Amino acid sequence: MSAASPHSKIINAVARAKLRPLGIQQKGRSRVWYDDRRWHGILIEFQPSGFSKMSSLNVAVAWFWYPKEHWSFDWGKREPGWAEFDGDEAQFQRDFEVLADAATEAVNYYRARTGTLREAYEGLLENHKQFTRPGGWPDVHLGMLAALNGQCDQAEKLLSYVANEEGETKAYMSLKRFCNQAIAHLGNPESLRTWVEGNIAECRSLRRLPPLDPPTLPSS
Repeated sequence: MSAASPHSKIINAVARAKLRPLGIQQKGRSRVWYDDRRWHGILIEFQPSGFSKMSSLNVAVAWFWYPKEHWSFDWGKREPGWAEFDGDEAQFQRDFEVLADAATEAVNYYRARTGTLREAYEGLLENHKQFTRPGGWPDVHLGMLAALNGQCDQAEKLLSYVANEEGETKAYMSLKRFCNQAIAHLGNPESLRTWVEGNIAECRSLRRLPPLDPPTLPSS
């Protein structure tokens, strides 16, 4: 196994120093870190470039109510700034520390916006305004939060967009079944929460996260 490059060593060392004290864990040996929030996670990616020894930063929430093995950037964005290594290790470390500090700020932002179901719903509702075409994952996630907040009419409208869309791939058919299942639980908060808790447990297992005793969802 070849030794890690100097800039990779700096990235790992700085990320560990900045993120581990916050309880954030590294995904294997990758440049992806995650903050386990029980019913969702916050992903931090120090994304490499294919053209230079550069790292940019992506931070996003990954919801757990749809069971799937891979993580996804469901609500977030690329953060400003980057760090590029040109051979000067000291300068790169200073630049990357700025990027890592930006990562911690973004994590704290999403932690604050997802502390309760109401806060998560309001935050995602504001973010949803950028999407002009109905359907797809944005409607699924906002629909789930609307349902968990008792906004049944809105939840049914959003989830139905996806359930009724055309698309015959195996993955899309599975998503449409999920939306129809969610719609069937609308109007029965206890049944809905029980179903979502089961999905969260399955998703955590698929992503090899430790099992948790329910409830994983916040009370409100």
